Amino acid sequence: NTSVWSAAKAELGRDLANIKSDMWALQEHRLDGIRLQEIRAHLHKNGWVTAGSAAWATDKGSTAGGVLLAVRSWIRVVDEPIELVPGRVVAMTMQFRQFGLVKVACVYGVTGRCLEANQVVLQTAIGRLAARGRHFVVVGDFNLLPDQMEGWLAAPVSYTHLTLPTN
Repeated sequence: NTSVWSAAKAELGRDLANIKSDMWALQEHRLDGIRLQEIRAHLHKNGWVTAGSAAWATDKGSTAGGVLLAVRSWIRVVDEPIELVPGRVVAMTMQFRQFGLVKVACVYGVTGRCLEANQVVLQTAIGRLAARGRHFVVVGDFNLLPDQMEGWLAAPVSYTHLTLPTN
């Protein structure tokens, strides 16, 4: 899990086939639609399936936001990746032998003191994921403190680190 494409690129390196992670999430990549498509095509050629949403143009002539979720091609993605909130939330459904279908969403929350806006982004994502009747995992940069999230989710929140075997 990382923010900003330049940091991700340095961390991932040029040899995408030998990255030790099987899934990664990137928030605030700041990539326009054309550059994002180029990067997704490059990742695809190197064995990754991706879901991405482009950054938006700012008033200052720059870009902000954008999310990208990438998984190894050996992980079975069972439907087309979807954009749940433009520039902020993408998701894809994967099938795991141990868990069945699991929807994974990558979220980039609103920066600044935007508690209500972030709750709307997360509740929109969680609501759409839950409506599909599948297990789901939400990862990313929520721009919220854990105590700010307490009490507004319908179900208890658990924090889990899970490592699955690769064979």
